[in-house]
Amino acid sequence: MTLMCTLFAHVAYAENELELTQVRIYVDGTRATNIDEEGGDTIDDDVYPGSTIKVKLTLENTYPDEDDADIEIEDIKVEGVIVDVDLGADVDDEIDEFELDSEEDREVTLTFDIPDEVQTDTYRMEIEIEGEADDGTKFDITRDYYVKVQKREHDVRIVSAVLK
Repeated sequence: MTLMCTLFAHVAYAENELELTQVRIYVDGTRATNIDEEGGDTIDDDVYPGSTIKVKLTLENTYPDEDDADIEIEDIKVEGVIVDVDLGADVDDEIDEFELDSEEDREVTLTFDIPDEVQTDTYRMEIEIEGEADDGTKFDITRDYYVKVQKREHDVRIVSAVLK
């Protein structure tokens, strides 16, 4: 019983050593409002077919930088997906794996292009971050946001033309 309690306390403590400290979302270069690192927010700032969404995430290794216990978090993988936005298919992006030394942070950017052929709807955007510390502790951070795609009135696009 004591072993289980100690192990649980260690896992609960360790989950906080890889932190998502900031989330900034841009739609066609303009920063979306009312977005935070906790997730659950809706991006409804003029998202249209053909829009580009950039998600800038700041991650930090909060292990203390000590001479005898400098713990690095390795194999950090960041993936994002907007579910079913492309006529039932997903649009996704991922960052190459990287590492963070103790007390180091890094900003990474996921980019999503909203397809030209998309239904007006609200779509779930999933962000998943995984990594593993030198001491074997594994980290998994998941955040969901929602993307509200609108269509402009009288939006006509010529996608191909043939001259005869």
